[in-house]
Amino acid sequence: MTLRGDEAEVLQVAYRTLLAGGTLSGISRDLTVAGFVTPRGKPFRHSGVRAILRNPRNAGLRAYRGEIVGQATWPGIVTEETWRAADTLLADPLRRQNDGTARRWLLGGLALCGRCDDGTTVRVNYRERAADGTPVLVYRCRSHAHLSREAGFCDWRVSERVIARLSRADARDLLVDDDRPDMASLRGEAEVLRMRLDQLAEAHADGTITMSQLRAGTERLRRKLADVDANMVHVDRAPLLADLVTATDVRKAWHAAGLDRQRAVISLLYEVTLMPRPAGRAPLAVESVQMVARGLSNGS
Repeated sequence: MTLRGDEAEVLQVAYRTLLAGGTLSGISRDLTVAGFVTPRGKPFRHSGVRAILRNPRNAGLRAYRGEIVGQATWPGIVTEETWRAADTLLADPLRRQNDGTARRWLLGGLALCGRCDDGTTVRVNYRERAADGTPVLVYRCRSHAHLSREAGFCDWRVSERVIARLSRADARDLLVDDDRPDMASLRGEAEVLRMRLDQLAEAHADGTITMSQLRAGTERLRRKLADVDANMVHVDRAPLLADLVTATDVRKAWHAAGLDRQRAVISLLYEVTLMPRPAGRAPLAVESVQMVARGLSNGS
């Protein structure tokens, strides 16, 4: 019921790090360096950190069998909004997949294949340069052998576009989030729906409604609650972008940001699609690495 100040502070930092593009492995290392260990006295591993950050107790929420059932009597360490954003991020199957090889490269598992039209991403592979046999890193379509692009050029193109966007005079406008939901209103709506679910269960226990009525009413309310919960998930842009758009040297700040942070910024700002290279010896064109601005009111 009582928060431990040092533990609460390190958890708050962990959430901020995660939402700013950090990795679970990096957070684990930070906990170890800070002197924190598991209840068994072992160093934290990424799986343990994942479980901790996904625990709704940290937001002052009570859960039963994996479902939020209401507000807890203990105080939250982070806001419900922060917890939901982190929970959704960690539940993403693509992130689990990208915790491996894909996350070692800027666009692996992130950029889309320009020949597929179903959201297929690219993976990393090597091919040998015909002239001297030197291995060259390439991005290939994950599902078919119909796309292969030199990774160095694609990474350069994407990085230059992002640096240019973050260097613009209006870059600070990216921090203004016009799409931020009304969290107080959504929390209230969620509480009302959970209360109605409890009332349905009580009505069935009292014999006021039948089992079929209970099931139908529960299904309907749970659908509404799922919609409300989905609307409450919102990743704040500020932790990702603030120090980049305010940097004196944006290029230097970008290269110092680290791979995971860079990937998170790219994912926030653009949808990247790698198109096939023109046949023959035609020079590489930046247009072959398509970057479409995400639906941000101040993005381009």
